[in-house]
Amino acid sequence: MLPDFLRYEERGGSSAQAEIFYGARVHALDNIRALISRLQPEAICDQCIVERLGLAPDVVVEQAVRQLSGTCGIERRRGTCALCESEKIVSRQKS
Repeated sequence: MLPDFLRYEERGGSSAQAEIFYGARVHALDNIRALISRLQPEAICDQCIVERLGLAPDVVVEQAVRQLSGTCGIERRRGTCALCESEKIVSRQKS
């Protein structure tokens, strides 16, 4: 079952558009997971994920990271981002 933010066809797109959309989302999820893992044990905020990976504005990073937190050992909590040093909700790979 795909998470809601990956369900393109249900939002009125064609199956060809859905394939492109899904491929882009899966690629973004892989890149987000890899970035968070590389920073272990440090944490990173959603805005820094967007900036570092050059993600398009339509990629919903918060939803993507929540998806990963349930399956990939990534946790979200209030803390300090290792890159921008802001105090906000950050994600990190559990050790």
